[in-house]
Amino acid sequence: MTTRLVAHLLVLLALTTGCTALPGNPAPTTPDDPETSRLPTRPRDIPVDEIEPCDLLTADQLMQLEVSHGAPTNSHVNPSRSVCQWGRFPDEPQDFYLMTVDTGRGAAYALGSVTGGRIVDVAGYAAVETRVGSSPEDRHCVLLVDVAAGQNLWVQYDYTGKTVPITKQLACQKAHTAAEMAVQTLRERTGR
Repeated sequence: MTTRLVAHLLVLLALTTGCTALPGNPAPTTPDDPETSRLPTRPRDIPVDEIEPCDLLTADQLMQLEVSHGAPTNSHVNPSRSVCQWGRFPDEPQDFYLMTVDTGRGAAYALGSVTGGRIVDVAGYAAVETRVGSSPEDRHCVLLVDVAAGQNLWVQYDYTGKTVPITKQLACQKAHTAAEMAVQTLRERTGR
C-alpha cells in the first residue's frame, strides 16, 4: 500500500510540476498567442476561474466510473491551484483519475510537449492528448481540454493495478470518458 501511495504522490507531483515552464518546454500561451490558433474553435467559452476540481464529477458520474468520492489536494508548484483525485483501491481495476483547472494558459501549450500530443475532440471541445513523461505510456493518459481562452481542464487517468490488461488506447478512452463527464458538468453548472 505504501508503494502505491508513493506512486500516486509521484504522479501528482508530475501533474503539478508539468504545469510550469521549464527549460526546453514551451512557455504558457496567452489568449492572444498564435499558438492557440492551432486548436479548432471551441463552441463557447466555459470559464473555470471559480471551479473546484472535486465538483467536476457528480455522484452519478462517479458511480459510472466506479470510483469513490474525490480527495482534494493542492498543487505543490502552485498552492492556489486545487487538484482532485478519484480512485478505486485496493480492488481491481485500480483506476485513478486526477483533474485540475489551469486558468493561466490554454490547452495548446501541450502540443509542444516532449512526450508528444495530438488533438482530439471532447464533447465538442478541442483537447490535447498527451502524457506525463514519468508515467508508463500504456497505463496513463492526459487530456487538456480547451474550455476557454487561456484556460484548460486537465484530466488524467492512471491504472496502478496488475491484473487487468490495459493499453494506451484503453487508458485514453477512460480519460476521455471522464473528460466528457466533466465538460457536461461544467456546462450544466455554468449554464453554457
